[in-house]
Amino acid sequence: MKLFSAIAIPSAMILSACGGGGSSDIDQAPSTRVLSNDVSPNGTLGDVNAQKIKLTAQSGMTSGMAISWSDKTTSRLDTTFAVATGDAKKGDTAEIHMIVDGETFEFGAIERDANGYGYRAENNPDFVREEDPYIELWSQWGLLDNMLDENNAEYSQIWKYYVGTLDDSIPSKTGFAVVGTQTVMSDVANSSTANYSGYARMQVVGAENYEGWSGELQLRGDIGLTMDFEQSTIMGDIADLETRYPDTEWSPISGAFDLSKASVNTNGEFKGTMSADAGLKTKLGLGSTDKGAYAGALFGPNADEASGTLSMASDAKTVFGYFKTYQQE
Repeated sequence: MKLFSAIAIPSAMILSACGGGGSSDIDQAPSTRVLSNDVSPNGTLGDVNAQKIKLTAQSGMTSGMAISWSDKTTSRLDTTFAVATGDAKKGDTAEIHMIVDGETFEFGAIERDANGYGYRAENNPDFVREEDPYIELWSQWGLLDNMLDENNAEYSQIWKYYVGTLDDSIPSKTGFAVVGTQTVMSDVANSSTANYSGYARMQVVGAENYEGWSGELQLRGDIGLTMDFEQSTIMGDIADLETRYPDTEWSPISGAFDLSKASVNTNGEFKGTMSADAGLKTKLGLGSTDKGAYAGALFGPNADEASGTLSMASDAKTVFGYFKTYQQE
């Protein structure tokens, strides 16, 4: 099977537009936001799963990188992204559909990874390593069974995607995408301030001499945000940082990221500056003037969660990541 006329992929993962895998009506056109108060009964991801609603990452809600395997280089790259669970009642054999830059991929049980957290094209017996692109989708917030559960009580979710070939015949791109049921700001107009806490994670990758995933520095930390509903602003920081390379132990690293005060628009979306202190920049191999960005949105009927992406512009490093927080009592 082929994706358009260029990408050969296993039969279980063909474009829904080509007719395989069932009668899914997922389209490739940009969709509007999914609002929590429009998804009955509770506006949760479980309700989204039950109703087979497509979730599309809004502007600023993807953060990733492009990879040139031939040149061994990386660079910042954001994509369009959407997901929707398959509808078995309509003959859809896919568990989930992923749309990246307008191309739709279908994942079934056969592509599930043994660890239960993601899908890999390589798991399909029809996969031909020399010809087929590597297509992957990984949950960043729990097991797939929880992400696809119709009882999932969360309001936002984070996915990591990968599409590409090792010979660069299909340009490789990977990154994080944040989707969910967004807050209707008029429903929380009477709120004053709210504090959020949660988890942030970034990949810090050399712009040159890229050798693969094993050489990507992983960084994680605790994120705190303060939302001022009266002023429509948000700000915070990321601290208690740790780093590691894949399959090694986490180690503490001193320093912090400041998340500058940012305006929150009428859709509950925001984008602000992310700055690392001087010592942290040195430890991560960043330039003294390098700055980043955090972008996100409020999710849930009561602005229950604030989640989004992290990125940094640097000549030496490609930095991309995500965060998810919960409103505190």
